[in-house]
Amino acid sequence: MSRARRGERRRDWVVGVNSVLAVLESGSRKAYKLLISRGEKDRNTENIIKVAEGMGIQVDYTDRRYIEEQTGTYPHQGIALLVERFRFTDIETIVEISKRDKSPIVMLDGVEDPRNLGAIIRTSEAIGASGLIIRKARQSPITTVVAKSAEGALEYLPISQVPNLAGALRKMKDEGIWAVCLEEDASDDIRDVDIPSPFILIAGSEGRGVSRLLYELSDFSVRIPITGRTPSLNVNVAVGIALFYLNKV
Repeated sequence: MSRARRGERRRDWVVGVNSVLAVLESGSRKAYKLLISRGEKDRNTENIIKVAEGMGIQVDYTDRRYIEEQTGTYPHQGIALLVERFRFTDIETIVEISKRDKSPIVMLDGVEDPRNLGAIIRTSEAIGASGLIIRKARQSPITTVVAKSAEGALEYLPISQVPNLAGALRKMKDEGIWAVCLEEDASDDIRDVDIPSPFILIAGSEGRGVSRLLYELSDFSVRIPITGRTPSLNVNVAVGIALFYLNKV
């Protein structure tokens, strides 16, 4: 494999105004090239172009179809940034932040929809989570779609990817992190429990839920009461509600 080809595999596209601006403002990842659809003249786009040029980033003007071909993503708002691959954070750093700030951690057990993952990243960062833990297998990777759905939050929320969630959970519990499992059939109403900080909220996919092992390792199991006819909530909505109720900092 050529050096150029290996370099391409170490890069990703970030699309959309908010996500591109977050990369540039945070400095979280090295940026290589900015694609702008001809005719994009709004204030946000002009600001991004100015910032990119000030950072010495190549700016290419093209059409929307070319951007879609390059990124494989639509809608992209006529803007795309070629950046280095997302860098994961080690669990120890996330635990340290959580213990210092008394802020929650979120663990996802097999959320395979990239839009759901991006939305959870956005929600978790907005509510003040110290980090997110995901597994390597049967889990959406960090993609252009995830970054777009996160609307910039991906660049600010530490994320750790681990081969074994149960092992990671045991390690965090040994560090004094309380484990809270979000389950539809749990006996405890989330409104009635008092969870000590810091804690980790564990949520599963809408189809399979949380694995039995993670459930058994949890210190608490809570449910979100549903009074309507809808049988369940989208996992992003459920995580947002749970963090709102449980995070008392």
